[in-house]
Amino acid sequence: MLPPTVDEQTPLTFYLSDLNLMVNTGGRERTLADFQQLLGRAGFEVTETAPLPGDTGYFYVEAKPV
Repeated sequence: MLPPTVDEQTPLTFYLSDLNLMVNTGGRERTLADFQQLLGRAGFEVTETAPLPGDTGYFYVEAKPV
């Protein structure tokens, strides 16, 4: 999950993942606000987010129907 603004402490490779998704699949990394909006339009609400184990920069997002 991307931070809301670019964080200089975040490794550059984390942002390169976003670029890779855009170029290869037409997708993109999302911020928490992006997930809330996207899931909200589909009738869900975000109930929890947490980083995955290790220093990966990846999160899981849990949502439930509204």
